[in-house]
Amino acid sequence: MKKNILLVFVCIAMQSIYSVNAQNCPTDLLSGQNLIVNGDFSDGFNNWQTDYNQFTSGFSTPGNLYVGTASQMTFFNNAFSSPFNGQTGVSTDKFLMIDGVCTPGLKIWKQTNIPVKPNTNYYFSFWINSLKDNPNYPGIVNLDVDGTNIGSNISAPLFGGGNPSSSGWIKYETVWNSGLTPPATVTISIEGNQTTGCSGNGGESDFAIDNISFIPGCQYGSAGPQPKLGPDQTLCGFGLAGLVLNANVPINATTTITWNDGTTGFGALAPYTKIVTEPGTYSVCVTDNGSCTKSDIIVITNSFSIDLGPDLVLCDPASVTLDAKFVGIGVTYKWYKDGAVAEGTNTNKTYFVNTPGTYKVIVTDPICGPQEDEITITTKAPKVTNKTYCNAGDITLNVTPPNDGKYKWWNSPTSIATADLLQKGGDSYTFTATPPTNYTFYVEDTASFRVTVGLPSASGLSGLGDRGDNSVDTELKFDVLTAINIDSIYITLHTYSCPTKPVVLQVTDNLGNIVGTSASYSVSAAQGCVISSNFPIKMPVGISVPAGTGYKLKMITGDNMNWYQNGMTYPQTFQDVVRFTGNNSNNNYAPNAIPSMFRWVVTAGTACARVPVQAILKSCFPPVADAGTNIPLCNTRTTKLNAGPLESDETGEWKLATGSIGSVNPANSATGTLTFTGDTAFVVWTVTNGVGFDRDTVMVTTTTVNKPTVNGPSETCPNISGLLFTASPDNTLTGSTYQWTVLSGDLSIISGATTTEITADAGNTKSIVRVTETKNNCSAFKNDTLEISAPTEIAKAGDDATICANAYTLVGNIPKIGNGTWTTVTMDPNQVLTPIPPNKATVTNLSDNVTYEFMYQISGTCGNSTDFVKITVNVNGLKISSVTKPNDIACVGSQRQLQANVTGSSGPYTYVWNKKGTTTLDSTRVSTHIITTSAVEETYYVYVKNNTCRTDLDSVKIISIDFQKLTVPNLITPNGDGLNDVLKIVEINDHSKLMLPKNSVLKIYNSWGNEVFHADNYNNDWNAEGVSDGVYYYYVKAGCGGEEHKSWIQIIGNTK
Repeated sequence: MKKNILLVFVCIAMQSIYSVNAQNCPTDLLSGQNLIVNGDFSDGFNNWQTDYNQFTSGFSTPGNLYVGTASQMTFFNNAFSSPFNGQTGVSTDKFLMIDGVCTPGLKIWKQTNIPVKPNTNYYFSFWINSLKDNPNYPGIVNLDVDGTNIGSNISAPLFGGGNPSSSGWIKYETVWNSGLTPPATVTISIEGNQTTGCSGNGGESDFAIDNISFIPGCQYGSAGPQPKLGPDQTLCGFGLAGLVLNANVPINATTTITWNDGTTGFGALAPYTKIVTEPGTYSVCVTDNGSCTKSDIIVITNSFSIDLGPDLVLCDPASVTLDAKFVGIGVTYKWYKDGAVAEGTNTNKTYFVNTPGTYKVIVTDPICGPQEDEITITTKAPKVTNKTYCNAGDITLNVTPPNDGKYKWWNSPTSIATADLLQKGGDSYTFTATPPTNYTFYVEDTASFRVTVGLPSASGLSGLGDRGDNSVDTELKFDVLTAINIDSIYITLHTYSCPTKPVVLQVTDNLGNIVGTSASYSVSAAQGCVISSNFPIKMPVGISVPAGTGYKLKMITGDNMNWYQNGMTYPQTFQDVVRFTGNNSNNNYAPNAIPSMFRWVVTAGTACARVPVQAILKSCFPPVADAGTNIPLCNTRTTKLNAGPLESDETGEWKLATGSIGSVNPANSATGTLTFTGDTAFVVWTVTNGVGFDRDTVMVTTTTVNKPTVNGPSETCPNISGLLFTASPDNTLTGSTYQWTVLSGDLSIISGATTTEITADAGNTKSIVRVTETKNNCSAFKNDTLEISAPTEIAKAGDDATICANAYTLVGNIPKIGNGTWTTVTMDPNQVLTPIPPNKATVTNLSDNVTYEFMYQISGTCGNSTDFVKITVNVNGLKISSVTKPNDIACVGSQRQLQANVTGSSGPYTYVWNKKGTTTLDSTRVSTHIITTSAVEETYYVYVKNNTCRTDLDSVKIISIDFQKLTVPNLITPNGDGLNDVLKIVEINDHSKLMLPKNSVLKIYNSWGNEVFHADNYNNDWNAEGVSDGVYYYYVKAGCGGEEHKSWIQIIGNTK
């Protein structure tokens, strides 16, 4: 057998080269490695912590845990008596066993200092099982990251992992997102959350944990669909159509597919499949609705291999059907024997072999070329010679070596019916063949066989008894007609108890010499023996017996054997191989008896199966070659030829005719691939068989149409008319035609759609136009893209404004592209405009009482956009002419009204009042302001502004009195002369200052103590009206300071 070592090396090398072309999805979007150390507990208690007690010996109680294997479960607690393996299924793998305790929040397992990154999903998972049946209180746990539970409670299975009803190990997984600002490291844990059912001998909540994982996923999102491209494949066998790769993910409206060549798409139109026609390493990235991007990779080669298997020795079976195994589109086969084309049907995937030799198959793939393998076949069976024929008549088939008439010729591979025996004896067989039949016969070497001889069973026998070992009744006499090997014999033992002695058989010759003894064969109760029953066994014997007479077979050790007194007839010959001649019963009292030794299996020679020999019809005439129809090509000089099929006895070969240059690979394939130079090639197909040959020629022509060049605008503004697109070169005179089409967008072809130049109008969207040049049904096209420039953005200069200052900042809208430009419209040699890109400008040195106009302009590919704004500098005079205050003086705490009087401008005005020394501002739209005094002397400021930002400031001082020291006169003369007519109460140090009325009190009493006058807020105006002259008494209380006076007053000359 020849193996293709070089091919294997080439494949490996090619895969290494292809790998550099593979796509890699962004590394930050790929699932990372498990961050848990010793998550499979292979390193025992190392690298993790627990709040439980680590069990060492004794009998576990709730709150203990242990790391061990299935065989150590009962060591931990003998209640865990139905062991099971860890999650991997390997008996030597360790896992964590927990004797649950009902203390929620207790850390069963904890690992610290796990590094995390922002905005990343982490997949926290583990496997859980129950150590025993917990039907009422299965273990309950939850997952925790930095003290926060994630996900919901997790329950262990109800039944122990060793219970056939158990669901076994169950995997749980939840996702934790690290957020925007996570800590550098986190602590993750698995906590118990059981509250009842843990304690006592009947306590439950005993469970196991294995294979903990904390795996970082991609940023921003959940796990997406995982593409599966399948195992690496070869292009071979798929023909020119190529191989279809399938991402194997659900088709969703939110799915995005991206292949390594950049092919991408979204939703139902995404490229879920990809056709591959070149070897290489291919990959696909898939994301769904912002999920993590998942990828897969596959290596596609352009190679294959053929393996016919190891060399064979034919015997049983005496023939074999070789199989090239490789199948595919356009694949051809050719079989050879000993360097020549094999006879018979030699162009199929399989080939029938019944004769020794070296066989080779050449398998040719139209894409990958030829590969071959060979196998050497020898035989122990007779060697036959197959024949071919073309006319009716006698055919003689032969077999070697000569064998003294020991061959039998059959028309069946297995039948022993007389009707199927064609000839007994002879090294050849002659029959009359009639086309179109193919014939197969079978030759048996009767000197080499394996047959069953003797009685098949005890059917028809009677007088059942049993005999012990070494009893003469267990002896059976026989002759051997041809040398044999006794392979096995069926013996029926009679079991009073299950057999205890080994069974041994022995053959002796007619002189009593031992020919052979079998090996000892022991029978056990496990084989199904039943007391007081007949127990058949197939006894291996392995004794070779030469041809001869007078042999005896007997059981020399063993339990009792069944023995039948009647029913056997001697002598009796079986298969012309063995003749039973009698038994050895005492005094020959039972001549028809036989011990229960049935169904002897014997072999002679090599015991090969019947060898098939064939007579195959072949053509009697020279072949007729058919090279196929002429082939026109477009833009290529490579094509698959298509000659007519070959008959089984025909071979074909391609050659280029004189004047044509090129090659055909493989040249012996009717569908070989032609590669040629020039515009025309003539290829000759020669077909040969045993009678002669024939030739046929096929013409292959090619028309080359190169992609035209398109000259036209690459970008334009919306809705522009009269655009010209020109294809070159112009090959109209050499037979080319042209067709323009709009593939996408809203471009309109106005004229010239079937010429080399079109006139078109642009719309509002990007458009792709295609020109196709066609000649001799061959076409080439060129696409041209017309981009639509964004329309110039509308300029917005802002609202008109009235200002008070002589400087201003102009602000326009910010252009998406480029800058806006400010220019002055109002001419003023003093003004200074300073640009501030992209959208501002400052203007200074503005004159008072002038309205300025400015222009804001945004320039674009598709024109300019302008806007104007007016700025008015207002300096009209605004003046506070006065602030009016009360003319009188009041006590501290009195309400006083102030009023600001404004001239030189029109309202409305805003008045802002402020008391000196305070931060309180009172703003109002009215000019008056009410205050309440709080000190003897206070200053108030008023700030007035109008809508044009003009302002003025003024102040007013308010004087108040906080205490009056008074004096009261003791005489008034209310006679109407205008002198001393009324009672005036004055300050003691300044008689010109009267007592302030507010809050003051005056009471007058007569000498009898009766009140004759009472005034609150006395206004210094009592003239003793209605009172007669005399002495009166008074009570006075000052409004400012509350000073009190009590004394008398005399009234003289009262006329009131």
